[in-house]
Amino acid sequence: MNILVTANCFPPKVGGTEVYSHEVSLGLAHQKDTRVIVLAPYCEGAPDWDGESELEIYRYRSSWARVVLFFKLLRSGKINRVLVTHRSHFLSLACIAKAMFSIPFWVVLHGTEYFGPDKAEKIVTQLSKAQKVVAVSSFVRKQTEDKGLAPAKIVQLPPPINTKKFLPNLDVSPLKQNLGLKNETVFLTAARLVPEKGIDQVITAMSKVRDRLPLFQYYILGEGKEEVQLKNLVEKLGMQDCIHFLGAIPHDALFQQETAYMNLPDVFVLTSTAEPFGIVYTEAGACGKPVIAYASGGVVDIIDHEQTGLLVEPGNIDALAEALVNITSDPEKARKMGTAGRAKIVQEFDTQILAKRLWAMMVFHEI
Repeated sequence: MNILVTANCFPPKVGGTEVYSHEVSLGLAHQKDTRVIVLAPYCEGAPDWDGESELEIYRYRSSWARVVLFFKLLRSGKINRVLVTHRSHFLSLACIAKAMFSIPFWVVLHGTEYFGPDKAEKIVTQLSKAQKVVAVSSFVRKQTEDKGLAPAKIVQLPPPINTKKFLPNLDVSPLKQNLGLKNETVFLTAARLVPEKGIDQVITAMSKVRDRLPLFQYYILGEGKEEVQLKNLVEKLGMQDCIHFLGAIPHDALFQQETAYMNLPDVFVLTSTAEPFGIVYTEAGACGKPVIAYASGGVVDIIDHEQTGLLVEPGNIDALAEALVNITSDPEKARKMGTAGRAKIVQEFDTQILAKRLWAMMVFHEI
């Protein structure tokens, strides 16, 4: 079987959708008698990255080139399945391809923010032509049903994670030494620095209970339009000695032995207010870290409250502050949460398991 995977976002760019498209492509490529061809946008560093990848990748530099390359690949006669990993530009093309070449397609939905009032009916009509629509979480599934797509058309299948890359208990002593850490409790956030990630609320909550927390350091990985405002907030609250911005890092640096930032913290914290899923939560869980998050969006599919982390009412900064205190006041309980989190991620979100289910759905039209 030859599968064309279309991606609006793909490595070496860093982000959740990029990770998803890459992991799904790799997972499918490792299935029996399956060839995967990826069609993705060009970005800085792509030639070197593609040269080292085991995937067959074609890049486009413009919207016109995207259309031309898409149909060139289909007309080669070698493609018999299409997977649209992000709706946007490729959904219309996939509908046309199905009509012209009778090539079935599947669509992954990461959210429904593009279902504007003037587009919803058209998009639902296009989605109904897919074999199945894959919703990445229960939150996205309900949103899609509410927009009018028939429930029978939707399959819930979360983004996969390579649990052989994201491992617990890696030696991070060199990283700690580089950061000047000794015995402090470490919190970590990895996210784009944008309002919907709620990082300002974590900073505010920490300032409220600083005297009740053990000595700690909070590291924030990422960049974005809110960086200046967040740094100003840290300065305003007098937290410069314990809250640090490390900037953007390559995705591989989260799990590689030399850096392994996901193995650095005692607690991973991210209070997104509008997260359709949240791959970074599964990455933290796979590394055996307890997680503090808001009980919103698709996050509730990943974190079991009081079992693998703590879920807090969205926007309740006082409750968030108490969660920070509670999880650090009982290190053994936090450790057990991390262990349980790792077990859940391996059982429910591993790439091998989910890619096989997706592959079976595309080959046999079942899941």
